[in-house]
Amino acid sequence: MCMTRSAEMSLPKSRACRVMGQARDTHRRKASVADNEPRLVKRIVWMASEYGGRYGYSRITALL
Repeated sequence: MCMTRSAEMSLPKSRACRVMGQARDTHRRKASVADNEPRLVKRIVWMASEYGGRYGYSRITALL
């Protein structure tokens, strides 16, 4: 949002982001989701329910 405002008002990006109260880093690159992430999330949830809370996240991810 602050990048759009910066172009409209001919302000430096750093100044526009500061005025809007946003970090410049949030506008530099788009978040990407790995292709296998939904499958991994489903598997992690299944393992967590299968083992009834006995395993923590580090143990489950190690098993994957």
